[in-house]
Amino acid sequence: MKRYVMLGLGDLDGFKADMVKELSQDEVAVKSMGRIAYAPEFIARDQHETGLKKTIRVEYRDSKHIEPVGEKVETVVEVLDKRYSAQWESYNYTCVTTDGNLVSFMNKFEHAVGDRKRIKAKVKSHTKNKLFSADETRLNYVKLYKV
Repeated sequence: MKRYVMLGLGDLDGFKADMVKELSQDEVAVKSMGRIAYAPEFIARDQHETGLKKTIRVEYRDSKHIEPVGEKVETVVEVLDKRYSAQWESYNYTCVTTDGNLVSFMNKFEHAVGDRKRIKAKVKSHTKNKLFSADETRLNYVKLYKV
């Protein structure tokens, strides 16, 4: 809990800063129950993102782009992270290939973190991972199959 109180001193948006402030008090007002109810979700998301960032930084820092742009790819990947995009009504996945290279793509179907999938896709672009600037290959036209 000390970590989240220290986070409250830094750059958090208004709602999260208020939540941390309410959590650090001895007594809770009835009007702030919604902020307190959000605390477990906030902590779970923060721990997941911190763990993911550490995993990418330690294990996949030497990630390389897997193919030139426009080339077809067929490989096996493990899902590291998924985030739902309401704008595109799809999930944005960050995965790692069996060779230890990072790939990302969007897909309408939900797959669990940790799942292994065989994919066929086309390389869309070469980018850097947003959490740790390791090389990442962005894929398009992705088809997922069971391993």
